[in-house]
Amino acid sequence: VHKVMSEPDSPLTDVEAYRAPSGAMAAVGMAQLKRYVELNRARERNGWELYDRLRGVDGITVPLSRDGNIFLSFPVFHPRRKAFAAALRRRGVDTDLGFMCDCASHPMFPGAAADCPESRRAAGEIVHLPVHPYLGRRGRDRIVEAVTEAVNA
Repeated sequence: VHKVMSEPDSPLTDVEAYRAPSGAMAAVGMAQLKRYVELNRARERNGWELYDRLRGVDGITVPLSRDGNIFLSFPVFHPRRKAFAAALRRRGVDTDLGFMCDCASHPMFPGAAADCPESRRAAGEIVHLPVHPYLGRRGRDRIVEAVTEAVNA
């Protein structure tokens, strides 16, 4: 897969990297499991607020969302995503371009090749904004302000 996707080989080649979690790691995981509903509600709150505040911003596209989305990230589309993401980072917003690809035209799936312009556009324009559960009011305000500034820069 790495060769087809033009990626370097995985840095995890040591068998030790795949060992079972330690007792401490398992304890942290179990503690977090007790909080997953609370953490997901915070992500949901953050995502829906960004959705409401950003969907009318000219220069970006906010994809349609539905009830039940817990927003592990908040995707927006911008035609110059790398420059847009860099502008957001300069304004203190941690962004990511993600790993989405246009599978319909990827050489890894020759039997499923198709012209899917929206898939191609989405893969080339997506930028992920943070919605982690510890994102407070000031952080959400900073994201909205930075997005508005970056699209108007």
